[in-house]
Amino acid sequence: VFSVNGGREQLFGWAFQGANTAKTLVALNEAIELGFPAYLISRLDLYGTDDVVLLNEIPGVEDIAAGLERAGYVNIFSGKRTNLYHREGSPRAFVADWDALGIGIGAQNLAYLFPSLVIGTSTRIDDYNLEHLLRYKTIVLSGFDWNDKGRAEQLIEQVARNGVRVVVDLSGVKEDPLARIPRFLNVWGEKVILSPEPVQVSSLGNDYQLERFNQYSYLWKSHMLQGIEQEFWSFDYLGEKATLVGYNSYGTGKVWFVGLNLPYHAVQTRDPLAIQLLSVLLQSEPEIIEEYTQVPLIDYQADGGGYRFWYHLDTPQTLFVPVAFHKGTFVLVDGVPTRTYSYERLLAFEAPAGVHQVQVGLHKTATHTVGKLFSGLGLLFLVGIVMAHKREQVTP
Repeated sequence: VFSVNGGREQLFGWAFQGANTAKTLVALNEAIELGFPAYLISRLDLYGTDDVVLLNEIPGVEDIAAGLERAGYVNIFSGKRTNLYHREGSPRAFVADWDALGIGIGAQNLAYLFPSLVIGTSTRIDDYNLEHLLRYKTIVLSGFDWNDKGRAEQLIEQVARNGVRVVVDLSGVKEDPLARIPRFLNVWGEKVILSPEPVQVSSLGNDYQLERFNQYSYLWKSHMLQGIEQEFWSFDYLGEKATLVGYNSYGTGKVWFVGLNLPYHAVQTRDPLAIQLLSVLLQSEPEIIEEYTQVPLIDYQADGGGYRFWYHLDTPQTLFVPVAFHKGTFVLVDGVPTRTYSYERLLAFEAPAGVHQVQVGLHKTATHTVGKLFSGLGLLFLVGIVMAHKREQVTP
């Protein structure tokens, strides 16, 4: 109905421009299941969505419906099982001027709580250059990786020295092969196991209590921080003081570290103290929907050859276009290649000021060659089977 009759491109569902965007869409589903309507509405807006079919049976449907209406959607159909929300719109890009960037698979948890945090597609720190990272006020690293650890550490140190706030969660980080613990910038995580009880924490002489970390009566396996220069929050572990949050200084800048897999705990439990602490670390308010600056895509066309459109900008910007980013994706502005980026597995590119024509396409990569090779081998194997079968039939 939407694609054939309405001429609309589908976002929600596995048909959204290939399996490469599967995790992007899973995050929308998970936001519904976990009850984060602000994240859901924020991403529907960022992905250029103008029609939403809302199932009445999903959890938190009232909050989602209210969020859609606040975002300018109008309920144009109400049924027993579904409601259809629509707002007027046309193909558009968005100015990528966000303040916070998340790197790593664990950054998604913080994005549910803080929708203003946009996730970089690559989980490897050194896939980003210094110039790119210096655009942000805050960078969050969680469940991250690297190509070269030394280069990644040097990059983050430079970022911190230049005044960017860096928050590091070592949960899910590649372990040191000898010590079997996560380690980054000479800070490491010592393994801890929490019992099913609230956790006593303290900061600046004041005592607080985090809600129990293991709601389902199993032990919470995580880590406390070691190698921290300045402790900011601590917790009691087996009668000893352990570091929960602290920082190391690099010039006038700081790199903050958080332990106990606190972001995941905050998402699962909605622990108000944990959310407040993370809000201070990220210097961002939870569940706030950002307003994105839209740029119309003029004469937008999409087909098997890619995407084509015009745009107009008064100043140079990085434009975020909600189409899938694949390895080999290229962007031509007036026929000239420009630098590309990827956020949340979607495309962004450097856009000069003025009125320009854009072509987005896909170079053939090594994957295409391997695919053709296997297809050819499979075809030869199939032909061989058919010929062998025929010979068996004619043999007296």
